Amino acid sequence: MRMVAKHLAGLAAVLLGGALILSAPLTAAEAPRLADAAQKQDRAALSALIRDKANVNAPQPDGATALHWAVHWDDAESVDLLIRAGANVNAKNDYSATPLSLACTNGNAAIVERLLAARANPNSTEPSGETPLMRCARTGSAAAVKSLLARKADLTAKDNERGQTALMWAVSQKHPDVAKALIEAGADIRAASKGGFTPILFAARVGDVESGKILLEAGAKVNEPGPGGMTPLVLASASGQEEFGSFLLDNGADPNARDNTGATALHFTLMRGIISLNQVRIANYVEHLFRPTMHGLLKALLAHKADPNIAIEKRIALGGSRSDDPIGATSFLLAAATPDAAAMRLLADAGANPKAKTKSGLTALMVAAGVSRGQDFTDVEKRLSLDAVRVALELGVTDVNAVNESGLTALHGAAANGANDVVQLLVAKGAKMDVRDKYQQTPLSVAAGERLPWIPNGDELGEIMQPSTRDLLLKLGATPLTAPGYFHPPEDSEAYRINRGLRGLDKAGR
Repeated sequence: MRMVAKHLAGLAAVLLGGALILSAPLTAAEAPRLADAAQKQDRAALSALIRDKANVNAPQPDGATALHWAVHWDDAESVDLLIRAGANVNAKNDYSATPLSLACTNGNAAIVERLLAARANPNSTEPSGETPLMRCARTGSAAAVKSLLARKADLTAKDNERGQTALMWAVSQKHPDVAKALIEAGADIRAASKGGFTPILFAARVGDVESGKILLEAGAKVNEPGPGGMTPLVLASASGQEEFGSFLLDNGADPNARDNTGATALHFTLMRGIISLNQVRIANYVEHLFRPTMHGLLKALLAHKADPNIAIEKRIALGGSRSDDPIGATSFLLAAATPDAAAMRLLADAGANPKAKTKSGLTALMVAAGVSRGQDFTDVEKRLSLDAVRVALELGVTDVNAVNESGLTALHGAAANGANDVVQLLVAKGAKMDVRDKYQQTPLSVAAGERLPWIPNGDELGEIMQPSTRDLLLKLGATPLTAPGYFHPPEDSEAYRINRGLRGLDKAGR
């Protein structure tokens, strides 16, 4: 409970209409002595003041009364004393908090019942639209919720900001006993928040299996679509709720349901692959996306006949660049991009096509080697990349010199990430070391962090990105960067036009 500084007694001077007006001192009956005593938890002083007929409802400067403070401190004895002395159970402080809302904040069912018995309003609202029922549902006291329901608390009320009901609050905070009490009292299990979330979707997002069971038993739809077309199963997988996803599958969820991007729950078990193709760089606000593969849910989905060859159709908004690379990605490609060799084998055994490509031409071999990543490989990921590259080769993705629409090969990816063992394997399999992408970058120039003026943001590449990989490529026979004519700008670049004296002219010389 927010309180302002202690009231200062005495005369207060205010300037009103150009005249100096002196306020009268508070009388003994008006001074908030009871509230001050309750704030200090001085029960003896509180009793003495009540016997002396002190004003039981005199507020402190922020509107807090003695009853507010007694409730705040969970002091049931003082609450009873103040109620018998005539305390206003519906008093609001300057923040519109009532004693009842404070009791719900504390989850104190006994005090909630005392206040309701003294005719506290169960449907009072704060400026946010929050009611005591919502507050008690959020903090999780089923007994307090039942007391409110017995006094006709409004089950349909929604807060102003999110449009959430008490049931939604209960589920989102994982209070299944509260959810059960609300549903038994008639709460609408299909009501939606302003964001389009129903109670079953809230349960899926937070992984509350117990509330999920209660909701399904009450008639919630297991395949109900929500925001972005996500069903509870797709949302559970996207939210990293592995147990809840398996629970939904066992209760009839469609394993091939797709959201508006075309992604399925199977895709989202491989979130690390998605963010790799989205070129997401690690930061505190996206750290939760860098989670391991949910192998348990992946296996459960495949056991329920999830199709491993469904391809993502649109960009997935998860931060990073606005890359189109995830478009066309299958679960197998995401497993390779993770990189996760075990998941690749599981998906291949379930019928995944290892030779599938993304819209931009990425193969499993490329993404396993590190093409299109926003975050460099860690030392652990370098070893995982080697395993994933080996699996891709074993499963028939043997074109080591395949290029995507930017002209990148698997060797470019391995060089950029300093995956030296992968570099050696690819070269041993016939990878061309002097192959150039559309910006004329070779694996060697990428590893060396060469700054090329015609590359967008090329001055940000760094001086030496992967020195050991640079040295390895030279040892394996890559043409040195110092070779005459090694670099020449692409014909569609401004640098090329300048070098050819064509500045300001189009390619036809006009």
